Amino acid sequence: MLHELIFLEKIISGVDARRIILQTLLEGPKTGRELRWALADGFDRRIDGVSDALLYFNLQYLENYNVISRKKEWKSKYARIRPEYVQLVRRYFHINPPICIVGALDNDSTHVRDVRMKLRVEQKNMPLPKRYEFIVDKNLKNKFSPLFESVTFKFLDHEIFHNNVNFIYDFVKTEIIIYKKGSDSSSAKTLIEECEPIIDVTCGSKSAILALQKIAHKYNLRCFYIDQEEQIVWI
Repeated sequence: MLHELIFLEKIISGVDARRIILQTLLEGPKTGRELRWALADGFDRRIDGVSDALLYFNLQYLENYNVISRKKEWKSKYARIRPEYVQLVRRYFHINPPICIVGALDNDSTHVRDVRMKLRVEQKNMPLPKRYEFIVDKNLKNKFSPLFESVTFKFLDHEIFHNNVNFIYDFVKTEIIIYKKGSDSSSAKTLIEECEPIIDVTCGSKSAILALQKIAHKYNLRCFYIDQEEQIVWI
């Protein structure tokens, strides 16, 4: 994590335009015109005082280092922070978004309530999670009914849930972390752009836990489990 933050520091290199662009993109995907307005505000200039060179040189610089991506849709071209850098950029700027818990469940249907309670009691400086996303063995579907509006269960075939790390990894990535709810538009936000996913590896099959740990590593996410003493352990 420290290595990646140092890398980000070198990329920004004290250049105010890159700092303003990244802080603006933390709000979600933006067009060139929206970023031009952000630069105008940041430098206290009129919008016509922000040159194409200032905007597009720094966008291209950030894109060359794979920190952002750009995609054209109709007449607009949207820039966004690449998913694996979103949480790093937040940490760099000390920004704390709403949080979302992402994990797996096994036979213990009480875990959802337990993790809600533990986070509320032990993490006094942490806001309550906005959402909970859990993957579950489809054979246990009857044990898991919606508990709260903020809790979502996603069911996987028994064989996959217990034996296919790569499938679970891809599923969690595409259906949770970078999923765009209700829209494929370039302007639509993904889960990781809306909130900070925190990975819970307390429960689930070995394959599910391995896949979740890979997700945490890929996207620079915090990860925890609840130990036998009912304490939250950050890993």
